[in-house]
Amino acid sequence: MQHLPSVRHLRHLMALADHGHFCRAAEACCVTQSTLSASIKELENVLEATLVDRSKRNVVLTPLGLDTVERARKIIADFEELTTRLIDLLHQGKLDLVLLALPYDCGAAETIVLFDDPLLAALPAEHPLVEERNIDPQHLSKDLLLLKDGHCLREHALAACDFTGRRYGDEFEATSLQTLVQMVDNGLGTTLCLNSRPMPAC
Repeated sequence: MQHLPSVRHLRHLMALADHGHFCRAAEACCVTQSTLSASIKELENVLEATLVDRSKRNVVLTPLGLDTVERARKIIADFEELTTRLIDLLHQGKLDLVLLALPYDCGAAETIVLFDDPLLAALPAEHPLVEERNIDPQHLSKDLLLLKDGHCLREHALAACDFTGRRYGDEFEATSLQTLVQMVDNGLGTTLCLNSRPMPAC
């Protein structure tokens, strides 16, 4: 049976395209360089095609590699936007239940809280609030980075900080959780996370 590329493979290829360097891409994905290199090779084996020109000194994607990156971005974006469609399927009786982060408007569906997670601030290493144990959400309002409008993470963050109805980060909206983390790491702003990880797509 022919295997298909995994989300992990696609994320690693996107990181390589974004950073142009195996080591930096591996750091962004929180894996070793050898792991990322092996993942890219696995993806090439699955696709039976060369995605990276290894004869060059710098990382250069082949034309097919560049095309695959663009396709991967669309696939990952669809993968991370599931909430509204899932609720629709729930109301249609095509799903028995949906696990998601609240608050979220589920219409007439019954909701049960399974557990609570603490809301944490993700800050660049040099941010003036990095040593604070308790941060007033209002202090994050100037440089709060969120995913694009309509993503559940954006709504959860705004609701948690009582920012609902106000606009934030429009000039720096991220299209994926990985991009959001990279933006914070590069000092472009702050974001919110659960259990030291970015709030998951729901």
